[in-house]
Amino acid sequence: MASVCAATLAAGVISPTYAYTQAYTNVNATFAVAFGQATVAAYVENLFNSRKITYVHPEAFIASRFAEQRPRTFGVRVGYDF
Repeated sequence: MASVCAATLAAGVISPTYAYTQAYTNVNATFAVAFGQATVAAYVENLFNSRKITYVHPEAFIASRFAEQRPRTFGVRVGYDF
């Protein structure tokens, strides 16, 4: 007879490695200007610098099971159409 984990047999029992994530809002913004064939854009990702947990890895032995949103990031993008 094959062995079966007891946790899989108990309906409604939540695994001890299970965790919930909270709802979160991620706001990104971009402002771009075109000069003929060139484009320059300034952007910000995660405008309000939310650090909510977005993922929980189910394995308990991992040092950090929780993935957070990336921190606020500013940048400039430059493009040119040939």
